[in-house]
Amino acid sequence: MKKNILLIILSMFIISCSSLDNKSIETKNSKNKFDKKDKLALLWAQKSGEKIALNYQIINNILNKVDNNINKVYIELEDGVFDNTPYIAWLMTTGKENNYKNYKRWLKSGDMELNIGIDELLTKLSKKDINVVFVTNLDKEFSLLLNKNLKRYMLNNYKIISKEKMNLGDEKSIFISSNLDFYTSKDINNLKVLIKEENLIKQKIGKKYFIFANPVYSNYLDLNNAKLNNWEGSKETLILNY
Repeated sequence: MKKNILLIILSMFIISCSSLDNKSIETKNSKNKFDKKDKLALLWAQKSGEKIALNYQIINNILNKVDNNINKVYIELEDGVFDNTPYIAWLMTTGKENNYKNYKRWLKSGDMELNIGIDELLTKLSKKDINVVFVTNLDKEFSLLLNKNLKRYMLNNYKIISKEKMNLGDEKSIFISSNLDFYTSKDINNLKVLIKEENLIKQKIGKKYFIFANPVYSNYLDLNNAKLNNWEGSKETLILNY
């Protein structure tokens, strides 16, 4: 009898813990738009050996390219030098929305991490006397916060410029990011412009444009399902799947 009572109590405890956990997850994520696919993408980006291998394949490819008349490397600061998946994980677990206010709060926390292999890449580029420039889409206030995070890794001696000052047509430069939006024009929401740019971007990926794999930035919808007038997905989705 006592054994049966203990089993009942244990069962009730397990069920109650399970229901509380589910309720907690729902509550935490009620303010943001992350779904199960986003969470799986985040886990892959943070935990898989394939992600590490892909980063090093890209880095080795870059190092081979700089030996061929390349004298400058542009790296997007927030999506190339840094790994933004800890920020995404923070949004998912706290239920916060992805906006400038929360991103600024994250930058101030000083918890930003370098992208996999980026420190080794920078060291090797320095030995080859390659000029490295960090690029950002953000304003001066954000750039200063990003620079403070760079100080933790003693990387604050690199020049930081805005994306508008970057010349994608520079034949002696290569470009690195985790986001295809880095290689598109300001008129990205114009479908005609996007389709024109698509083929050019594809031809240069792996030759002049390099992208660290990060599925968190894309929901991989196809063009037929995308509503550009009310676009909520990531812009690179259109380029990848058109």
